[in-house]
Amino acid sequence: MDSELLKIAVTRHFGRPIINRPDCEELSRRIYEKTHEHISYNTLRRFYSLADQDKHKASKSTLTILARYLGYNNYPAFCEVAQHIDPLLRIQEFMVQVQFEAQLNFKAVEQLIEKTTDQQLLSTLLPGLIFTAIKKKDIHFLKRFFELDFLFNDRSYLNHELYHALLLLGVELRTFTKRRDEIWKYWSSNSRARFFYFEFFVDMDYLMILHDKAIEFYLYNAKNLQDEIFAKSLLCWRSIFLEDNLRTTAWIQQLEPLDMNTEIHPIPRARLFNCLLVFYYFKKQKTNFTKILQKIQIEHEKRLQDLDPFFQYWIIEGLCIVGEFDYCLQIIESVEVNWSQVAQRFYNKGAHTKMQIIKCRCLYEMGKKIQADELYQRINTNDCYAFSRMYDQVFLPSEYIFDKQNNLDKLKLSSITQRINQKR
Repeated sequence: MDSELLKIAVTRHFGRPIINRPDCEELSRRIYEKTHEHISYNTLRRFYSLADQDKHKASKSTLTILARYLGYNNYPAFCEVAQHIDPLLRIQEFMVQVQFEAQLNFKAVEQLIEKTTDQQLLSTLLPGLIFTAIKKKDIHFLKRFFELDFLFNDRSYLNHELYHALLLLGVELRTFTKRRDEIWKYWSSNSRARFFYFEFFVDMDYLMILHDKAIEFYLYNAKNLQDEIFAKSLLCWRSIFLEDNLRTTAWIQQLEPLDMNTEIHPIPRARLFNCLLVFYYFKKQKTNFTKILQKIQIEHEKRLQDLDPFFQYWIIEGLCIVGEFDYCLQIIESVEVNWSQVAQRFYNKGAHTKMQIIKCRCLYEMGKKIQADELYQRINTNDCYAFSRMYDQVFLPSEYIFDKQNNLDKLKLSSITQRINQKR
């Protein structure tokens, strides 16, 4: 392993990748100029695996001369300090090494994370580990990912390094069709995975066609009322827009008796209200609809000063679908008043884009097409959350998403747009 670190260090010192005979000849010349000791270009070709594909262990004299080229007295002196003077060398060496192995060594990964105290380097390491595990179809490592204690201890998913790594894991898992259900099932009984994956990466883009299985696994292992509301509301939301009336009614019957006064996270609370609001609206149950709308108003009043206005971000979905455009705009504007403070939290960027999309829809439906057009031109849909990039766009007026219709159809998201477009 140390010789690999030496190889990386020499390459850096040389100033460019060493990939052919001319590079080795030039390196040989520079080594002699600096140390007055000779290493042949053929020895360097073997050292860099450019000749004789069978592995050759570098001699002690070769390692010593290369260490002296770097400014050390000998090779052991280099080994003592190499990993401490540049932790990136350790990561690069590890990532090169794992390419030759069938699976990631969980213990070795855990040790590497423990030693990687620099947060920027951790941001570099995590995507590499995830891409490698997906590429190798490493079921064992993926299942145990949330058991990496040094990665998750004392962190939430709002930690910058974890946040983006978890988004990447969720997106990559979409294409990991082989044994994905096995991974979900394993994760669903792990409290850390439930928090960092299921409750964070709620894959709204794929909820209609495959992520419902993940939520069902989560629900099976529900521990408390919030878990139940989280999962049942998502599965109910799905059945509403797939127009599965029997399942929708069954989910509503389970959601209605739940205690709404219990303290739970604002996002599942908003999703619960949305399910009931939309269901009562389309079933023309005016009394129940009014009661839920009043509860939403009370909840909103309580949360006017929230610097993380999660309830507001999600409740506007339901309000938009049932045509409460005036009230929807009021909620959006109440968030925008404090936006200079809210925007300081990097994870609110996707929510802000979603808000702008729904605001655009409200303006459009209220006959303010010029304002809607101007707002639409400022919206960058690439800023939507990675787990709801297509889903969020269904709230745009249909003429703005005409070119995305095929993708929406594939994901079975078109029904949401159709619901919003229904004559009121």
